[in-house]
Amino acid sequence: MNLVEIFYAENENISKSLQSLPKEKEILDKLLELYNSFYSEINNTVEKLPGDYSPEIIMFQQTHRGFIISIRLILQGAIPEAFTLLSRCAESVAVARKLNKHPHFKTKWITSKSNFRQTLGKKREQLFPRSDKLLYPLINDIYDFTSNHGRHPNFGATITSFKIKKSKNNSKEFIFAYPDFEFINQKFFKKTVNYFILAHINFLKVFIDIFRKNLSKTYIARYKKLIKEFENYKFKLNPLFNLPNQ
Repeated sequence: MNLVEIFYAENENISKSLQSLPKEKEILDKLLELYNSFYSEINNTVEKLPGDYSPEIIMFQQTHRGFIISIRLILQGAIPEAFTLLSRCAESVAVARKLNKHPHFKTKWITSKSNFRQTLGKKREQLFPRSDKLLYPLINDIYDFTSNHGRHPNFGATITSFKIKKSKNNSKEFIFAYPDFEFINQKFFKKTVNYFILAHINFLKVFIDIFRKNLSKTYIARYKKLIKEFENYKFKLNPLFNLPNQ
């Protein structure tokens, strides 16, 4: 396949995915609307922001961008690559939380040329403290799971595009399966999309907590309504998929 054919196949995968997951598409669109409308909520009440909240907003933008790019990757069948971005989003959420709770780190974070972990804490526990119930355990676990199944080339993150075809004489043929969407287990795929939704609902929860004074009652009500809608849907999925609780 040439590049144009690969891109066409990816778009075909996205179309098939959305057709097969109507409820997930509905929830994803509502999540995207909450991300999109967040800026107007902030801009309308910017005078209520104490000090410089630019770092937290930058982290929100990173998470918003990650949402758009990674859901496209998932729907086209590039799940490990989407998990890599989901891991980065979880990290961005944790950084926003850290900078908001400890503002003295902001200047150091902005001006530092080193790895941000050297600025905000080398140990993961310093970024995902057990005492912070918005981050721990769920967002910490999301970061851990998506890092191990996407960011790092562990076995489980490397087999989604890999097939071995055996012939009658027991010889093996190695096949590069991407973007062969039919190769992906559909139960696993559905679980992955809902795990992605669960993650971003909880990412938004952290930003809502940070910017609560800037968000209208209508915005927060829409968010709570989406949580309830997803919880009701997730309850139906749990016997099959065992999704983690929020």
